[in-house]
Amino acid sequence: MCGGHPRRPDRTAASGLIGTIVFASTLCVGVPAWADDDDAGEPEVTEETEVEGERGKPKTDTHRHPSSVVVVELDESIPPSATLADVLDDVAGLHLRRFGGPGDPSFVTVRGSTSRQVEVWVDGVPLNAHGGAAVDLSRIPLDGYDSVEVFRGFAPPRLGSSAIGGVVHLRSRPGSTTPARFEAGFGSWRTRHVSATFGAGQQLSGGAVGDVRLSASYDGTAGDYPYFWDGGTLTNLLDDRTRERANNHHDGLATVTTARLWTGPLKLTLTDQLSWSDGGVPGVRPKINETARLGELHNLLAGTALLDVSPALELRGELSWQLRRVAFTDLDNEIGLAAQDRRDLQHQPVIGLHAAWRALPWLGVLGSVRTVIDVYEPIDLLTSVPHDGVRLRFATTLSIGAELEPFDGLLAVTPLVSVHLLDNRFLGEVPFQGLPIVGDGEQFIAAPTAGVAVAVRPLPWLTIRAAAAHAYRAPYFEELFGDKGGIAGNPRLRPETANSLDVSARVGGDPHRHFSGGAEVGYYRSDARDRIVFRPSGQRVSIPVNFDGSTIHGFEVAGRLRLLDVITASGAVTYADSEITVGEGAHVGNRLPHVPLWEVDVAAGVVVREWLRAEWRFRYTAGTFDSRTNLFEQAPRPLHSLYVRLSPGRGWPWASLEIQNLGDVTTFARFRDPLHPADDDRVVVVMEDFRGNPLPGRSFMVSVGWTADLRRQN
Repeated sequence: MCGGHPRRPDRTAASGLIGTIVFASTLCVGVPAWADDDDAGEPEVTEETEVEGERGKPKTDTHRHPSSVVVVELDESIPPSATLADVLDDVAGLHLRRFGGPGDPSFVTVRGSTSRQVEVWVDGVPLNAHGGAAVDLSRIPLDGYDSVEVFRGFAPPRLGSSAIGGVVHLRSRPGSTTPARFEAGFGSWRTRHVSATFGAGQQLSGGAVGDVRLSASYDGTAGDYPYFWDGGTLTNLLDDRTRERANNHHDGLATVTTARLWTGPLKLTLTDQLSWSDGGVPGVRPKINETARLGELHNLLAGTALLDVSPALELRGELSWQLRRVAFTDLDNEIGLAAQDRRDLQHQPVIGLHAAWRALPWLGVLGSVRTVIDVYEPIDLLTSVPHDGVRLRFATTLSIGAELEPFDGLLAVTPLVSVHLLDNRFLGEVPFQGLPIVGDGEQFIAAPTAGVAVAVRPLPWLTIRAAAAHAYRAPYFEELFGDKGGIAGNPRLRPETANSLDVSARVGGDPHRHFSGGAEVGYYRSDARDRIVFRPSGQRVSIPVNFDGSTIHGFEVAGRLRLLDVITASGAVTYADSEITVGEGAHVGNRLPHVPLWEVDVAAGVVVREWLRAEWRFRYTAGTFDSRTNLFEQAPRPLHSLYVRLSPGRGWPWASLEIQNLGDVTTFARFRDPLHPADDDRVVVVMEDFRGNPLPGRSFMVSVGWTADLRRQN
C-alpha cells in the first residue's frame, strides 16, 4: 500500500486479500443485529430500559427495512470510555477521522463521503440540518441515549433528510424508569471519565404518562502521550527520538435532559443537550504549539409535539434552537497566517412540520416542511471593530414521500422527492474585497432531489434491497469564510451534488434458541460533482476547493454470530475504490484524499452468566493519501483492543478494563521515494491521522460503576 505508481496504485494484491477476508467474514462475523422488533403499544411506566418505541410504532426493523440501516444498542457491551466515534467505527461503510489521541475531535464519513455530507440527529432533531457543519462526535454524550441508527445513503422519508452520505440518528426510548447509573474511570496520560444517569416515569392523573431522564458526564486528559519524532529529516537517523505530545490537554462537560408527557392523543417532548470543552491545540508535525487554545460551547434546545389526529393521520411539529460559541486564541501566531483572538457565534433556529397519513393499510403518505435559519457572527477581539457583521442564510426543504408495503409485506417501497430552497441574499461580502458572495441568479436557489428504496422479502430470513438517490448540499459558513486560523475560506465554492446507488442482500434469523446470526453483502456507487474537500497549503492552512468530478464504488460485507448465549462474533469489511474523474489532467485517475481503499473490523467475545464479559477487537484501516497528487500515502492502522467487564450481580458495583492499541503500533516503514520505490530504500514514519497528528500507542483505562437495582427497591 505504500509503493507503486503515484497516479493509480496497484490494487491486485489488495483485492485478493479482501476477497479472502470477505469469504471468512460471511461465515462467522457481523455488525449489530438485524433481528425483528416487536410492535410497540401504548406508553407505560416500566422499570427496565427495554421498552417500546415511539407511540403506536415499532422500533426500526433493520432486516425488512428498504434502506441500508444498522442499529447499535448502547448497553453494557459498550466500554465506559467509548465515544460515539468508537461505536460507529464498528459499522461497515463508515470511516472515522480522528485528530490524534483521547479527547481530540472525531468525525464520521459514510462510503467515502466527507464529514459534512453526513447528518447527525438526536431524537428526530438534526444537529447539522442540510449538512451545514461537520459534527464532532467526541462532544456527544452517549449516556442520554439508548441506541444509534445508521442510515448509509438513502434515509427514510420520516426523517425528511437528503444527506449525500447518510444519517446517524441517536434515539432514547420513552416511557421508562431508567435505573440510576454511576461510573468513573482513570487511564493512561491522566485520562479520566465520570458520568451519572437517572430517569423516572410517573403515571399521572387522567391517564397521562410522564418521564424525565437526566445524564451528565465529565471527560479530561493530559494527552501527553509519547510519539516517534524523526527530527524533520527522513534519512538522518541520528536525530530520531521520542517526544511527548505538548499542549494536548482537554476538559469537557456534557449533559442531556429529556422530559416527555403523553396525554390522550398528544405527546410532548422537551430536550436540552449541552456540551462544553476547553483545551490546547497541539498542532501537526513538525510544528509544535505551546499556547494556542480552543474552547467550544454547544447547546441544543428542542421541543416536539406529536398528535394522533385520527387512527390514520399523525402530525408532528418541531422547534429547536442551537447555539455554538467558539473561543480560539492564538496570540503567538502558531496556527494560520496571523495572530488571532476570536469569539465566533453561530445560531441555528429550526422549525418543522411533518404529517403521516395511512391512506390504505399498505400505503402511507408522508409530507414535511423544515426551515433552517443559519446565523454566523465572527468576532475578532484584536481589531478595533469587534464585529465583522452578521451573516444569514435561510434554507427550506419541502418533502413528499410514501411507504408502500403491498403483498402482505413481501415488498416495501419508499420513494421521496424534495425541493431545497436557499435564500443567499444576506451572506454578506467577500472578506477584504467588498464584493458580494453571490452573483446574479444565485440569490435564490431551488434544488430538487429524489430517492427511492425497494426491498423484497421472498423468504422470512432473506431480504433483497436496492436504493438510488440524487442529493445536494450547499457550502457552509466555515467553508465560505474560514474558521479558527487553520481553514481559509473560499467564497467561490459551488454546491455539491451526487447520484448514488446501492444494492444488498440480507440473511438473518434465529433458527435455534442457542444459535442466531445474520449477514449482509452489498455493492454501492456514488458519482459526485463539485465535491468540496480541504487542500493543505504550505502555510499550514487548509483551503476548501471543488473537485469537478469523482466516483466511489465498492462493497460491504458484514455478519454476526451468537452461540449458546455465551460466544459472540461480529465483523465487517468495506472496500472503497475512489477516483477523480474530472479535473486537472495531472490528478484525473488518482484516488480521492482521505478515502481508505479498505477497512476491516473483527470482534470476538465471551459472556459468562452475565458476570463476566470479555471482547477482543481488531480494526484495520488502509493508508490514505493526504492530497489529490497521491504522492505520499499515510501509514495503515492495524489496531487491537481488549475490553473486560466484571459484574458480580444486580445491585453490586462492577469494574472494567480497556486496553487500546494492544500491539503498541505507532510507526510504519514506507518507501522514501514513492516515484521510485525500492525494497532497500525505506524510511520509518510515525502513524498519523488525516491532519498530521501522531496517533497514541498502547493505553489503559480502568473503570468502576454501579447501577441501582430497582427490583430490590420495589
